[in-house]
Amino acid sequence: MRLTSLCLAPWLTLCLAVMPAAARDTTIGLGEGHAAALLHLPAALHHRPPVVLMLADGPAPDMRSDRHIEHLLGAGIAVVEPQGPTPDLAAILQSLVHRPEVDAGRIGLLARGRGARIDLPGSPILASVLLYPGCASPPPRPAPGAVLLMHGDADPANPPAACAQLAEAWRGQGLEVAHHVIRGAGYAWDIRPVGPASAEMLPRPDGPGRLRAEAWPAAAEFAAHRAARFLAAELDRGS
Repeated sequence: MRLTSLCLAPWLTLCLAVMPAAARDTTIGLGEGHAAALLHLPAALHHRPPVVLMLADGPAPDMRSDRHIEHLLGAGIAVVEPQGPTPDLAAILQSLVHRPEVDAGRIGLLARGRGARIDLPGSPILASVLLYPGCASPPPRPAPGAVLLMHGDADPANPPAACAQLAEAWRGQGLEVAHHVIRGAGYAWDIRPVGPASAEMLPRPDGPGRLRAEAWPAAAEFAAHRAARFLAAELDRGS
């Protein structure tokens, strides 16, 4: 079993040292009736990079995606981000096959909250990062491949014992699962403060009700760094 409890202070200097590359963005059109997606490309492309599908904790992207996109681009990974409330994820993934800018044979997933509970049967995803997916009510089994499950130990929707049990269940189904707990973090620690407020109420990922989410920039920076490092390593294995 691989269970790591993360204390942030020793790692913070390393996390803040990441200098993300500037992005080149292009819109992917999916035809009438289908929401478009935004493809973020690293500034310097010396080869066809792997690509990560980013799924938000809600019907549309929010500012929580920004930090992850920066770190993924800095690791030389492209990011595809659905833009509408009901995107056709199968069509988005299929569209990548026809994009010469990316390697559609190396696709990863980074999903948060409710986005981490979307079932993607038969998808070509090689590695998944699931942030606070709602272990109290188990989410669907991820795509085959390596999985990084990350959550806080003060999150009512992701109790450490329930998440540990979920990780073990997935390992029993043949998945390679890394399980990381951030000490002191609650739900959605990576929200971006708006004005003087550092907390807001967000829908639970696993059912009705709302949870208090409090911004913790150090934890958000660490998680983005760890997720990008995990996906870079796993998607390089697929090359």
